[in-house]
Amino acid sequence: MKKLKKKPGIIFMDNVINDISSSDLLKEIKLLNPNIYVVLGIEPEEIKTAINNLNYGVFDYILKGDDEMVKAESILERTSKMRAIIKMKGLTVLV
Repeated sequence: MKKLKKKPGIIFMDNVINDISSSDLLKEIKLLNPNIYVVLGIEPEEIKTAINNLNYGVFDYILKGDDEMVKAESILERTSKMRAIIKMKGLTVLV
């Protein structure tokens, strides 16, 4: 949580970090910064967890495996495009 003081625009995190579930950690992150993009790294058998966390504000998830970097690059492109569209419309991006 200390790293959130640096105000990142996007967080890539694992499903469980130091025995804290991703849903609990996600709730804390979103309380501190509701506009941050959070991407969850999961094993294929954890897909239900990823879907559940979409309700808590996960932007997307990455299945761990061979194409992780391709998916991460795609997500970074999407977040960048979303910010550009928001700015084009004269809205504010809060991060």
